Amino acid sequence: MPQAVQTPAERESRREEILDAALALLADGGLAAVTMRAIAARVGCSAMTPYGYFPDRAAILAGLRDAAFLRFAAALRAAAQGADEPLERLSGIGQAYVAFARRETPAYRLMFELERPSEMTAAGHAAWDEIHAAIAFAVAKGVLAGDTATLSHIFWSGMHGLCALHIAGRLQAGRTLDELIDPLMLALVGGTHAGSQDEETRRPHGKEKHDAQ
Repeated sequence: MPQAVQTPAERESRREEILDAALALLADGGLAAVTMRAIAARVGCSAMTPYGYFPDRAAILAGLRDAAFLRFAAALRAAAQGADEPLERLSGIGQAYVAFARRETPAYRLMFELERPSEMTAAGHAAWDEIHAAIAFAVAKGVLAGDTATLSHIFWSGMHGLCALHIAGRLQAGRTLDELIDPLMLALVGGTHAGSQDEETRRPHGKEKHDAQ
């Protein structure tokens, strides 16, 4: 008996089911646990069924990565909404960044550890755009000074570094992730030259005595 033709909605639903199964396997056993056979077993279909939706395991992992980036972007967007002050918006994004890395650690690791083309995917750009927009808002309001793209890279690098160290269990020098979020945020916006910080606070460390001479 010929197989019934799927509607686009049915096909998309099955793709999502396969990705959900792969994500569950990733969370349970890491990358090595994500195999086409294991995915099929978790979905409850034949071993060949996943190949009708994804050409291979690499395509499934890429799909997981992009889906994770889109959820990440949505979390950053939600944190930025309703924040009228630049630093409040950046702080909200920073908190959301850390919360996502904690909540979805296996997916977060996949986002940055999976081998991928040198060009950022559209899903990756969605997350980058949220950070870039918040930095651009702070620059436009005179809260941050400098090149927006450079400042955005610094912000993302700082947040990612903190989360990566936490995930790797390397925050072992007497400070926890929660204790470091706010100090990191203050350091990342240390170029502020408007707002509540005075000129003394805004000077780079170590320059006070030199400037006074």
